[in-house]
Amino acid sequence: MFGLVNELIQGIMAFYYIDLREKEFFIRFTLHIKNLLVRSRNNYFNKNPLTESIKISCPLIYDCAVNQANTIKEKLGITINDDEIAYIAFHLGSALETQKNFNSKIKAILYCPNYYDINLRVTDNIHSKFEDSILITNILTDESQLDKFKDIDLIITTIPLSKQVATPTIKINILLTPKDIHQLGDCIEDLKAQRRKNEFENHLRELLSPELFEIKSNMEDYKKCITHMTRKLAKLEYVDESFKEEVLEREKTSSTSFGNFAIPHAMKMHANKTGLSILISETAIAWQNHAVNLVIMMCFNKSERYIFNEIYEPITMILSEPENVRILTQQKDYDSFINKMVELL
Repeated sequence: MFGLVNELIQGIMAFYYIDLREKEFFIRFTLHIKNLLVRSRNNYFNKNPLTESIKISCPLIYDCAVNQANTIKEKLGITINDDEIAYIAFHLGSALETQKNFNSKIKAILYCPNYYDINLRVTDNIHSKFEDSILITNILTDESQLDKFKDIDLIITTIPLSKQVATPTIKINILLTPKDIHQLGDCIEDLKAQRRKNEFENHLRELLSPELFEIKSNMEDYKKCITHMTRKLAKLEYVDESFKEEVLEREKTSSTSFGNFAIPHAMKMHANKTGLSILISETAIAWQNHAVNLVIMMCFNKSERYIFNEIYEPITMILSEPENVRILTQQKDYDSFINKMVELL
């Protein structure tokens, strides 16, 4: 049992570049997998009424759970259904969210006079209000030192600066007022949103080339669509011929359609190079239980697996709103599609 759970955790590290080796998580997850295997031996699986909503609201976490289910099938010959996959996603969710929150924190410098350790009290006060959102990396008492720090997102100061700086800056009072808290909160959220948009657009333009954007009207079902899109990726040397079967195998484990869009991809990162392929269908594609008008196929090279985390979730969150899918399917060229995706984030 411990060997299987270790392999599951290592698989997430290898595929998603996410470390889940924390002791408490290991114990909880081991108990869940043990109970799952007991249920499977008795041919009984729990019904999960939230399966579809988990797929839509937590797409990255659900995809991790699908990967786990596939490993269990490979090792033990046990097929895990969508409801049990969703329960695995519950256990992965809290651990993944904790890591994501840490990595998304705004890096800030506090510029404040050192008078009876007042700068430490201001730092503690900020952390008590925004510990999940901000990381104060340095406390400075000399304005001239600000120029030495380049890799920061925000300067928080209790003193008016004598000159303008390129880094976003916000002035607060030594004793945080409700207005300070509100303004600092808004500033943090604005910076996070802009950073997400910049990173997202950079990844989109890096991974999606104009020749991989197309509008079609003759895709009757998902198998024909997958055949067409994988053939195009293979022709451009993104993948080899086996990629088609890997994508279809992922569909057998759990459909990659979410309402009126689909994001087909393989469960292993065997691509020659990382890329996205976009197909807008003017007529609905029968994709198992859904009618799909937008397909985003993903292929990843193992050396760039970290990009999967950066691109998969924001794309699915944008597309989870049916109106956004409708807007995107009206775009007629590569640039307008990317610009609209970034705008909708």
